[in-house]
Amino acid sequence: MRVLAAPTRLVMSMSLRVKWVTLVSVCGLSLWNTIINAPLLPGNSNSFDHAPPVVTSVNAAADEQLHMALALSGREPGLFDEFEAALKSVLLNAPFERSLFVHVFADGDAYEVLEGVLDRTQVTSWVTRNQVEIHAYDVQHHIKSLKAQMLETFQPNFPNFTVAEGIVIHTVGTWFRLYAHRFIEYDVDNLLYIDTDCVIMANLDGVADFIEHKPSALIHWGESMTAGFMALNIRRMEEMWTIAREAPLKEIATRFKHDLNDQLVFIAINVTHPSEVNVLPIEWDMHVAARWPSRYQPFEEKTPNVGMLHFNGGSATKTAYFKPTISGAKTWMEKFEGSWGNARYYANIPWSWGRFIAMGNRRRHSPGFQLKILSHPSPLQKESKQEKWRRMRRDSREKKRLNEKANAPVHLLYATDDAAMPGLEGSVRSVLKHASERVVIHHIGTSRLEPTLPDVQFHSLTDVHEIHNLTRFTNPHLASHRSVSRLTSLANYVRFVMADMFPNVGKMMWIDADTIIRCDIVPFFRSALSTNDHTISARLIRGEHRGEAETFNAGVMVVDLDRWRARNVTAKVEEWTALNAKEKSTITVASPPTVGNRR
Repeated sequence: MRVLAAPTRLVMSMSLRVKWVTLVSVCGLSLWNTIINAPLLPGNSNSFDHAPPVVTSVNAAADEQLHMALALSGREPGLFDEFEAALKSVLLNAPFERSLFVHVFADGDAYEVLEGVLDRTQVTSWVTRNQVEIHAYDVQHHIKSLKAQMLETFQPNFPNFTVAEGIVIHTVGTWFRLYAHRFIEYDVDNLLYIDTDCVIMANLDGVADFIEHKPSALIHWGESMTAGFMALNIRRMEEMWTIAREAPLKEIATRFKHDLNDQLVFIAINVTHPSEVNVLPIEWDMHVAARWPSRYQPFEEKTPNVGMLHFNGGSATKTAYFKPTISGAKTWMEKFEGSWGNARYYANIPWSWGRFIAMGNRRRHSPGFQLKILSHPSPLQKESKQEKWRRMRRDSREKKRLNEKANAPVHLLYATDDAAMPGLEGSVRSVLKHASERVVIHHIGTSRLEPTLPDVQFHSLTDVHEIHNLTRFTNPHLASHRSVSRLTSLANYVRFVMADMFPNVGKMMWIDADTIIRCDIVPFFRSALSTNDHTISARLIRGEHRGEAETFNAGVMVVDLDRWRARNVTAKVEEWTALNAKEKSTITVASPPTVGNRR
């Protein structure tokens, strides 16, 4: 028995050791798995606050989506150099756990160039971790409506606001983001917009998470309120326009010393509806125009986590931000080579290398997803090269005509008979005394002014009548009414043939000879007929309405002769006059009977 006891104890001892080793190993592995899978502790706002992705299915596509947008206008090579760098940075930092949809809004010219860029870069050969689609939109047919929306929004606060003023610093392309709801057909909640002079430096899941913290917000941007990197609530886009239109834009523009452009819309939302704004942390608010002061330097210490870099381009140069300046001055990338200079990586890396990097980001054992490009051409019929050439010629002629019209001298017309001559000289002198520019004065009458006013161009009323037959505008029933018998003078009807008498004049001002001018008529002439925000309404005289009248006092008026000719208004006036005569209608105010009948 004792002989067998030693081996038995040995077997029992070895078995016990195996159990203990096994137990320790299991506990150790369990503890190690607990450590490596533990979530990161939350830090301050300047931290990358999501853990590396945990793969649950090697073949599953991401259920969540991130929609991004860039905007292009024109054909400037520098714009497309920046666009390529921005697009590479987006694709190489595509979300780990979301599908990515990149929407590129382009006007007609930019859309043509964009097609060539996407074809040359061969991005459709890329294979990515999740689904990636690039949507290219030709939005040229929306621009007219967009410009009308700009005027409707700004003119209540700035009556003289023009579209040209709204795009004086940047192109109309920056306004495209505010019309994104008209372009995108997808069911999208929020759209992350980036300027072309912006590069993504970290995975886009980070900013997508911040946007999802407050998905119903109108806008998402940083405390610097720079619109080069921001997210917009697509579902509430019309609400943004309404807020801007009703906001005190003049006060806001003065307070922030801001130009009248698209960014002022977002600032107005920030000021009037701060609870509707989701503020992104500084790592997603790295705009060089806001972060250049010394308190943010050195950047790698003060802002150790960086998700994007925005170089704030503009109209000062057409060169890409990463290209040498014409003046030889250092660029931001050269001034801060160790930080902002890293954006050059995305400008320099070949597209083929980027494709290889994207392929390496696929899930293990997953074939990945072929990148897709979808085009959204303008619904307008595509022009042939010949048609496009003709359109460009027409547009060029029209632009030249408008410029000439804007810079043309002020044309002023008087028409008198002998009875009205006494007041004419005083009226002419009052105009010339206050005019800030040259005024071309035409006088149609029965006799000339005194030779002391030699610059007045005289035309014989008799000759004008023989050529244009002014009698056709007269109403025989007026002669029997003493209060308006003076309107039977042929001089009173010269205004209806101005467009025929002066075929090369686009706009003309009419003044009755009994009118004294006490101010400069040039600004009035220039601004007249340039906006559509004026109305004609009833006016109280001595506390009472004078009653209903179907005409207006035409003693001082400005007429667009180009539109008059285009619509053949002279023929319509003749029809109305004939109708008045037929119905024996009379007008009892000092105006010709042109609108004396409601028909």
